[in-house]
Amino acid sequence: MQHESREKRSSPVTSALEDRVVTLNESTEEVNERIRDVNDRINNGLQTIQ
Repeated sequence: MQHESREKRSSPVTSALEDRVVTLNESTEEVNERIRDVNDRINNGLQTIQ
């Protein structure tokens, strides 16, 4: 059948790589959130000093 789902067509290696990409994207989002938090704290501290 030509319309098989992607999961059925994917090799175990491809599936593992896709899982790693998802994990990397989630980790990147967490790092960006932490950077925004630190940036906000720095900006709030600088505003308090001024």
